[in-house]
Amino acid sequence: MSLEKPVLSVQNVSKSFGGVQANRDVSLDVLPGEVHALIGPNGAGKTTLISMLAGEVTPNDGAIYLDGHDVTGLNAPQRAKRGIRRSFQITSVFAELTVLENATLACQALSGRATYRTWRPIAADRQLRDSSLAALDKVGIAALADRPAAALSHGEKRHLELAMALVGEPRLLLLDEPFAGMGADETSEMVERLRKIKGTTAMLLIEHDLDAVFSLADRLTVLVLGTPVATGDPDSIRSNAEVHAAYFGKKPVTPC
Repeated sequence: MSLEKPVLSVQNVSKSFGGVQANRDVSLDVLPGEVHALIGPNGAGKTTLISMLAGEVTPNDGAIYLDGHDVTGLNAPQRAKRGIRRSFQITSVFAELTVLENATLACQALSGRATYRTWRPIAADRQLRDSSLAALDKVGIAALADRPAAALSHGEKRHLELAMALVGEPRLLLLDEPFAGMGADETSEMVERLRKIKGTTAMLLIEHDLDAVFSLADRLTVLVLGTPVATGDPDSIRSNAEVHAAYFGKKPVTPC
């Protein structure tokens, strides 16, 4: 058992919508610098769980801790300022703005410098600009800073979203299907980018591309019908009979 204190600790969290139980008694930890993957079949409750962690959905029971502090009652903007950032399944950038302007908006929102001034004074803020460029550089798209977001490929937009989540050096990244809609080359490029970032911030990753998941994850938690059935390193999850029966359909996972 690791002696490291977890960045994220989820304790017995449950959520229902009317008569539908989305998550039941979910507990998991994410350690500093760890990539912890959350996998399971469609309808397993993965997105509901990540929405609760981001502060967009309120759990019925249980508690969520960030760096030992109870954040269960905080909303999404409050958690973002505490260091929890999220990407989404569907690409969401401001197409009419440049790559740098998108990153700067994300940086500004976290800095508490929200303003009704025109865009020019915001863009002239050296501290915001430097922080935004640093995030773009981390994901390898600093050279595209002046390009309109509308002109980016799908993969480049995904990289921009990742950069927007990385501004301000978050404590925890919640990555909801970051490879969705990507071709093989774009997926490989994103895997390499996440591998380079790995270790600098804790990540909780939801993804259906199991080759990508097993190549990145330090540990995995498998959800079935809203409940964890196994947590362990990639080798233990590959060989877990309950996981094969419930999720992999008896077929062994091909090692990466």
